Amino acid sequence: YVEVRGTVAEIAQAGAIDLADRLTQRYTGKGRFYGDIYPAEQRERETRVVCRIRPATVNTDAIFK
Repeated sequence: YVEVRGTVAEIAQAGAIDLADRLTQRYTGKGRFYGDIYPAEQRERETRVVCRIRPATVNTDAIFK
């Protein structure tokens, strides 16, 4: 695991759905987050954001050290 602690440097809606789609493709092989993983109509009820963190500390599991 990875634990990142710090301050939020930026919160943005721009690109959040594209990022969700890219992560969906990488980890599931499916094309879209909304429609393939979550119901497409859920997109209208949610606000996706990307949070960028300015790290103060980063901890990882011992296996990755």
